[in-house]
Amino acid sequence: MGIKILKNVIILLTVLCVTNAYGQRVVRGTSSTVKTTFKPLVPKPVAPPKLDITGIHFSDKDNNNLINADELCLIRFVISNSGEGSAYQVKLQVEEMNGIQGLVVDNAKTIQELKPGDTDTLTFGLNAEHGIVSGQALLAISASEGNGFDAEVQNLKIATREFETPQPVVADAKFSTKNGGNKVSFGEVVTLQVLVQNQGQGLANDVKLNFALPSENVFAAGAQDIMVGVLAPGEQKVYEFPFMVNSRYESDSVRITTRLSESYGIYGETKEQTLSLSRPVSKAATIEIVGNDKETVITAASLHSDVDINIPENQGARVNVFALVIGNENYAENRGQQKELDVPFAGNDALVFAEYLKKTLGVPENNIRLIVNATKAQMDAEINLICKLADTYGKGPAEIIFYYAGHGLCDEDKQSYLVPVDITGAQVKRGVRVDRMYRKFGALTGVRTTVFIDACFSGGARAGTLVAARGIRVEPDKNAVTGNIVVFSAASGNQTAHPYTEKQHGMFTYYLLKNLQQTGGNVSCGELADYLKTEVTHNALKINNTTQVPETQCGYEVKDTWEKWTLR
Repeated sequence: MGIKILKNVIILLTVLCVTNAYGQRVVRGTSSTVKTTFKPLVPKPVAPPKLDITGIHFSDKDNNNLINADELCLIRFVISNSGEGSAYQVKLQVEEMNGIQGLVVDNAKTIQELKPGDTDTLTFGLNAEHGIVSGQALLAISASEGNGFDAEVQNLKIATREFETPQPVVADAKFSTKNGGNKVSFGEVVTLQVLVQNQGQGLANDVKLNFALPSENVFAAGAQDIMVGVLAPGEQKVYEFPFMVNSRYESDSVRITTRLSESYGIYGETKEQTLSLSRPVSKAATIEIVGNDKETVITAASLHSDVDINIPENQGARVNVFALVIGNENYAENRGQQKELDVPFAGNDALVFAEYLKKTLGVPENNIRLIVNATKAQMDAEINLICKLADTYGKGPAEIIFYYAGHGLCDEDKQSYLVPVDITGAQVKRGVRVDRMYRKFGALTGVRTTVFIDACFSGGARAGTLVAARGIRVEPDKNAVTGNIVVFSAASGNQTAHPYTEKQHGMFTYYLLKNLQQTGGNVSCGELADYLKTEVTHNALKINNTTQVPETQCGYEVKDTWEKWTLR
């Protein structure tokens, strides 16, 4: 009887004992389950395998070879078996050995069998959490084999970097119109050009730019929402927003709000860009942005030339000085001519020179006559007016400062003319004749006149067309300068006055402004003449690969004194 009972117990246990697919022997009871785990069997090798870890490659999102906070990085390597036998149950893993906090590595991976001559490529993710600390991660890459034929551990050192704050900002902004001019007209399209830059040390992701309008009487002429995307530290991008103002707009200025946001939602910027409806604006120009070199030293970017900003300001008004500033840039649209016949940056030359007159040289704003894209009638009227203002100034000796940038030509008699925007090369004699203008200035009793001409003076009236060059092509009559007058010209002889494209000015004007900026206007005419001749001559060769030598002339009456004249 006892033997029979024992047999039944054995049969019952046999029925209740099950071995699952993972090598676990499970014994089921009526009230509980007991698991006993056994290590899976590893096939015995018939010949030794030889495992090698090679081809280790690290990659990160911003390609700076660092593990940055909030960055998913990858480690890829090759496991190969160059032995004579198979490797079984090869466990591959990457472990961080230096205890870097905030670095999470993928779990181990297993290859059941790697036959002789076989290779496999594996990729492990390294997830750097937001709170990762800066340090040096030591990553041990291992391959352990079921029979103990392990690969040699390979170590990889990679620096980790704690979270660094991005700082997307509108680094600079400027308003421009298609034609440039003395003021913005209602219904005219104005373009707000903004320069976006990441001035933080962290990567700025999902950057968005929004332009908000101040009133229902201001209308967008382009997209108000722009996806900037990713900005690396120091990286910069330029965007344009055109808009219009109707005649019902009552304020004397327009405030466009620029909003920058990024993926964290806390490191953006909101800023107002204000356009005075009575302030001159420049003509739109193409901006070239230098690519980011990924250096950590970040310089604030700008849409303006270095001489357009940080203009020195001096106290004291020189009420006896009267200035006429003309920048003739847009010839093509006024006369239906080819676009290349415009004079690049002449409008900006005039606008910025007028700012130096006011801020640096102390000329009162209401003593400055500024015209961008002047017609023949305007040029004649303004030259006559400036002469009358100086001649009738009754509180002491008066001074005139005349500045011109634009086209010019010679007629068949080699007489030189400044060219208004409303005449063509075939109408050269309708222009402003240079020798007559000089005589008009020189005839003013007791009035000192300083003339700046950003121009070349070489015959350019062939086939009755304007010359497709930066400056005016006129050969000046060196005997035409008489009286109490000194003339600074951008070039001499048959040379051409070229632009300094990077600076958005004429080469001559840029160095004229640069000298005023460096000296604060405390410079004599002799010192200025030497500076212009040295800098323009050298840099015209270096930058434009051309010869351009500035020239200075004076009336016979002041040949011994003009060098000591000062500009303020």
